Amino acid sequence: MNTVIICEKPSQARNLRAALGDRHGRILAAQGHLLRLEAPEEVNEAWRVWSLDVLRPAKGRYGWRADEGDGKAERLDEIRKALSGAGRVIIATDCDREGQAIGESLVRHLGFTGEVLRAMFTAEDETSLKAAFAALKPNAHWANLFAAAVARAQSDQIFNLTMTRAATVKLRPEGWRGPLGIGRVRTPTLGLVCARELEIRSFVPRDFYEIEAVVAGAAGEASLWYRPRGDARIFDPARADRIALAAASYQGPIEVSREARKAAPPRPFDLPSLQKHAGKWGWGAKKVLDVAQALYERHKLITYPRAETRYLPENLVPSADNLLTALRGIDGLAPLLPAAAVIRKGKSGLWSDAGIAGASHHALIPNVNAPNMSASVAALDHDERMLFDAIARAFIAAISPDHEFDETTLSFPVQVPEEPGSIEVLRFQARGRVVTRPGWKAVC
Repeated sequence: MNTVIICEKPSQARNLRAALGDRHGRILAAQGHLLRLEAPEEVNEAWRVWSLDVLRPAKGRYGWRADEGDGKAERLDEIRKALSGAGRVIIATDCDREGQAIGESLVRHLGFTGEVLRAMFTAEDETSLKAAFAALKPNAHWANLFAAAVARAQSDQIFNLTMTRAATVKLRPEGWRGPLGIGRVRTPTLGLVCARELEIRSFVPRDFYEIEAVVAGAAGEASLWYRPRGDARIFDPARADRIALAAASYQGPIEVSREARKAAPPRPFDLPSLQKHAGKWGWGAKKVLDVAQALYERHKLITYPRAETRYLPENLVPSADNLLTALRGIDGLAPLLPAAAVIRKGKSGLWSDAGIAGASHHALIPNVNAPNMSASVAALDHDERMLFDAIARAFIAAISPDHEFDETTLSFPVQVPEEPGSIEVLRFQARGRVVTRPGWKAVC
C-alpha cells in the first residue's frame, strides 16, 4: 500500500529520514500550519465593515483556506498530489494539540479517505522514532486532541475578532490609528500586569512592629520573636508596647521540641517553570523556547520542550537508571548523581499516570535515547549548555533522596492583657535546622 508520512517541518523530516529511511513510506514536511481559517469577510461580505456584530458563521465554524505565504502553497500542493495516489497516511507531527491540528486538518481538508495512523513521539532520536513507528495507532485515538485544537482555533477566531472590532469601534481614543486588539492570552495577561501596577501605585507604606525576646540559658542566649504576617501584623504601637511589657515580665521555662523532618524534591520542569527559572538569567520566554527547541530538534538531548505537566508517565520508570547511566559521562553533572534513582510514584511523586491525565506530553527531561549524550553535550554552545544543565539538574534532583534535617523549636507563651479585662495568649518562638542529609538540595 502506498503510504505518505506527514511531519510538521523540514527539520523533523530530516530526522525521520535519518531514522527510518523510506521503509514506512514517503516523508513530506509541512511548514507549520499550511491552512488558515477563513477571514470574516470571506464568510460574510457585510463583515468587511467593522461593527459590533458577533462574527460567528451561520454554519457554526470558519472553514479552512490555503495559507499561501512563504512557500506554503508549494508544500500544500506537493502533499495534495501525494495523497491522491496514497492508501495510507501516517501523521508524524509534534505530539501536542497544535501538531495534531497541523496533520489532521491537512488530511481532512484534502479529502483523504484512506487509512490514517498516528505516530506519537516526545523525542526525535533514532530509537524514539523507531519505537513510535513500531507502535502506530489509528488517528481516531487522538480525536479529543484534535477537537481541543479546533475548539481553541474557532473560539479565538470568533471571540478575539469580535471583541477586537467592538473595542476598536467603541473604545478607540481619538487620534488612535490602529485597532484595539483583544486576545485570549494577551488581554488577561495585560489585565494582570495593569492590576498589579495599580496596586503598586496605590500602595501606602505603614509602620508595623515585631517584638524580640532575648532569653538566656545554659547554652547561651537566643532570640525568640512574635512576628505575625499579613493583616495580622501589629500596626498599633500601644499594642506592641503591651506585648513587649508582658514578654519582659515572663518567668518560666522555655519549651523545646525537636523533630526529624524530610522534604521531597520538586518535579522536573514544564515549559512555564523552565522559562521562569531561566528568567533569573535575564532570558526572555522566547529565548528559552528557541534554545530548548534546538536541544530537542538539532541535538536530540531533551524531550519535547512544550511540556505542560511536571509529571512523568509510569511506563517511563524503567528508563530512570538508564538515564542516570547516560548522565554519568557528562562533566559537571556526574558528581551530583545518586547511586540509584529514587522512584516516587503517585500524584505526590513524579511518575503518575493520574498526574499526567489530560496532558499530551510529559515533563521536560533529558532524552534517555540521545545518541552519545556526553559528546553531544560537550559540543553545545554556552546558552545550550546552560539550559541543558538546568533541565538535567532538575531531573537529577527529582530522583535523588529526600532532603533530611532536624528542626528544633524554642517557644514560650505570653499572656497579654486586652480591653476590656480579657487576656490574649501569644507565643514567642524561634526555629533552627540542622541538615542531616542534603539529598536533592545538593543538586540544585
